[in-house]
Amino acid sequence: MNKTILLFLLFLFIPFTSYSQTLSDTDAKTQVDRYLRAQSSFRLGQLYFEDEIFNNAIVDFTKSIKLNPEHADSFYYRGLAKDDIGYNNGTCSDCESASSLGNIDASELVREKCD
Repeated sequence: MNKTILLFLLFLFIPFTSYSQTLSDTDAKTQVDRYLRAQSSFRLGQLYFEDEIFNNAIVDFTKSIKLNPEHADSFYYRGLAKDDIGYNNGTCSDCESASSLGNIDASELVREKCD
């Protein structure tokens, strides 16, 4: 009797463990996918920024931020793009966010333009 119960419990436990492992693998893949998409959006935004197509740059930096809200450089460059189109409030807000995430260039820009 005890062996039957033990086998039954073991049978229940094995699929649960496999499912949990698969779930965590899926979560890791999702996180990697979000990171790569954020990086791609950031790089595309940089290309638009370099070509002075600031509205498109802002769109792609925003996508990057939505995918990775702790990407300081996305906030910084979006702030620079907003500055180039004359949206100063947006510049300060984005550069303050970038500064709080550790971007030193953003900290300097905040001191120059936003105080």
